[in-house]
Amino acid sequence: MHPKYSLMILTQNRLQQLQTLIGGLESRLAHGDMELLIWDNGSDKETVDFVSDLTLTLRGTVKVKTFLQNENVGVARGRAELMKAASGDTLIFMDSDVEIISDAWLDRLMDALEPENVGLAGPAGSFVMWTPDGAVFSQAIPGQCDVVAGWCQAFKKEVLDAGVAMDTEYGFFWEEDSDFCMQVRAAGWDVATYHNTGLRHFPGQTGAELVDRRKNMARFKEKWQGRELIREEGAY
Repeated sequence: MHPKYSLMILTQNRLQQLQTLIGGLESRLAHGDMELLIWDNGSDKETVDFVSDLTLTLRGTVKVKTFLQNENVGVARGRAELMKAASGDTLIFMDSDVEIISDAWLDRLMDALEPENVGLAGPAGSFVMWTPDGAVFSQAIPGQCDVVAGWCQAFKKEVLDAGVAMDTEYGFFWEEDSDFCMQVRAAGWDVATYHNTGLRHFPGQTGAELVDRRKNMARFKEKWQGRELIREEGAY
């Protein structure tokens, strides 16, 4: 059956957090309308074994696709590859350091994504303000925003069909998620945030060590400043 949703997760050596997330997802996965895609960025054997055995762990109730890497190739590349492999009508990125606290999490996320003008939605939306060094992100109230943090992003397959893609030049991580949101907006859709998410994020538990955030912020600013896509806070 063609999946309605593609849930895409990156992980690296975060076995306990990943196990907690998968356990919280089991009731949702049991509906049979969601495929699960896991990209492992060079984890230790214990984590790799868990990822490899997920089809058995979930008792065959959901289609599982796993991608095991020998090294950490970065968040941007991993997400780019997951998008190529996903076959759902709605694609969802979720970090492995997210905990499910309500089974209504998907309904709430889809409610935010439902309007025709919205191409991407997530719980952690921000406005962007330009500075000499790059960008400052300030939390947005529920509604339209500039960008949504990558720990949970849902988007319609149509945005990929329109040519939106993950910019792998951002390397390991930092700002690749914001860049993706800006591409969605440049293609003509709005980005939305919402509250009462049913999810809890434990920031700092995933990804590689900081490589060069300043470089990525400068890249983000160079690409997007002056294109009249960033609106001042409160403009909505």
